[in-house]
Amino acid sequence: MKIKKRKNRKKTVNGKAYPAPFVGIVIIVVLTALVYSYLVYSCQLLGADIKVMEKQRVTLKKRYVNEECRWMEEKAPAKISAALRRHNIVMTWPTSRQVVRLNVPAARKQRIASLGSRLTTRAGITGTVMND
Repeated sequence: MKIKKRKNRKKTVNGKAYPAPFVGIVIIVVLTALVYSYLVYSCQLLGADIKVMEKQRVTLKKRYVNEECRWMEEKAPAKISAALRRHNIVMTWPTSRQVVRLNVPAARKQRIASLGSRLTTRAGITGTVMND
């Protein structure tokens, strides 16, 4: 009588095996899709931040123009005189003895002139420069 040999159940595979290249391609496709979706999400967030900052820039520019206009109005001679009178400040022009005049020393003038000539020679400018 022949004895039947039993199969080793540990060595039998119950399932389907996929080839390694196919699994590798699937993993690469999935990772690429995840990276792409992350980049799209990041770009959308950055776009929203840019829109908010552009709105802030517009409001700041309006505020700047308003303040500049207000300052120009306050800087007018009539307004300055009114403010001085309002605060009881009496101001007059200085006398000739009170004015201090600052002169540029000759050596400094010479250095400035030589610097200008060196810059024009380096730039290749000859003669008079005219704006066109």
